Amino acid sequence: MFKPVKFILCVLALVAFCVLVAWAIIIVKNWKSDPVLEEEEIALEDGKLKVGYMNSNYELPEELQKELGVEISEEFVSPLKKIDKVLGIQIAERLGLEYIPVEVKSDLLKNLNKGKFDCVISAVKVTPEVEENYFVSESYFHDGEDQYAVIIKNNNQTLLDEINEVIGQLAEEGILETLFLESNE
Repeated sequence: MFKPVKFILCVLALVAFCVLVAWAIIIVKNWKSDPVLEEEEIALEDGKLKVGYMNSNYELPEELQKELGVEISEEFVSPLKKIDKVLGIQIAERLGLEYIPVEVKSDLLKNLNKGKFDCVISAVKVTPEVEENYFVSESYFHDGEDQYAVIIKNNNQTLLDEINEVIGQLAEEGILETLFLESNE
């Protein structure tokens, strides 16, 4: 015959063991979780998408001046400026946000790191260094071998996904191609 005290103690020991195992699983999951993913969501301030772009009067980085041999002409920069601005406006509108352009006179990526804006849309060439340190959207413009994309701090996967979705929609609707053609007129 069962003794009620032994039975109750066995049940309590089993419950305590299950609680300890569940607690250990929670601790291990939290310990292994990536802190970057926990901070993934960056709330966009007051329904606004702040987009960094380079001031038109900036001087080119020395290595780019050497590569080109001459200063970039306005004929080259103007089409990119037009595409960048319209793309920023389209992304903001389609995400239900207000487009806020933030003009920068120096290093765009340094200012992005400081949180002065949510993303960069300013004819930033996609390089291995950029891809290593930032989230890079689908390409929205290319000229020969160079690709241009929206650059986002690498802690906001949600914003990257939303921007990629909008770029895909704009490409499907032919808007990106139209922008490119119009900007060359």
